[in-house]
Amino acid sequence: GGEGSFHTQVPAVKLSELLEGGVTTVVGLLGTDGLTRSVENLIAQAKSLKEQGLTVYALTGSYGYPSTTITGDVRKDILFVDEIIGAKLAISDHRAPNVTVDELIRLASDTRVAGMLSGKCGMVTLHMGGDDRALDLVMEALDKTSIPIKIFHPTHVTRAEHLLEQAYQFANRGGYIDMTCGSKGKTAPANCIMQAKEKGVAMDRITLSSDGMGSWSTYDAQGNLLKIGYSRVDTVYEEIKKIGAAIWDAAGGSTLLWNQQYST
Repeated sequence: GGEGSFHTQVPAVKLSELLEGGVTTVVGLLGTDGLTRSVENLIAQAKSLKEQGLTVYALTGSYGYPSTTITGDVRKDILFVDEIIGAKLAISDHRAPNVTVDELIRLASDTRVAGMLSGKCGMVTLHMGGDDRALDLVMEALDKTSIPIKIFHPTHVTRAEHLLEQAYQFANRGGYIDMTCGSKGKTAPANCIMQAKEKGVAMDRITLSSDGMGSWSTYDAQGNLLKIGYSRVDTVYEEIKKIGAAIWDAAGGSTLLWNQQYST
């Protein structure tokens, strides 16, 4: 939060909010604000939730680059901080640091190696904006190197139609794509998942997330902030119910068709 100045910062999530939303495992990460908020703050909150019984992971970094860290090194954060399993970065967004392909490759390589050394997944979660370049930078990095595609995990891929189409291509190459719950209409994950199935995307390539307590904002053509708020943490539960209804309808209410067509 904080994109509308200090008074718009998002409060810390409460245990009761997570439990009411059916959430028992969370991944904490920073967003636009990697200045007034720190990875140290993030890990303190993660440890607090762990003490209260939740399973908690975290990412180092934020939208920005070079990555904000605890140790001064993304690799050491992943290696030595138990909760940290990867890094965060924003691309194709007006708030992104506009990294070069070589900078993206370096971050992915560092995250990959640290993940291997620590026995963690070592992923780079990519906040995706709606810019025309979409996943071009990631595709270029994959074409130039032997970095496994699983290292990159783009989220908010339903944000724009051209991004979603490229996300399907990314998934068909073996990558994981993340759809943010809570949106409505054509971009609702329930609709996009059905579309992905039609395009040959394996269902185990798609993840869902709430972006809970993450800020959302809308801007005019000149980049002026129009509206800001933050996402609820219960949207994954609500979206799964919608997805189940959509699959049931597509199968004509037939359990047999459901098992044959949508069990993978």
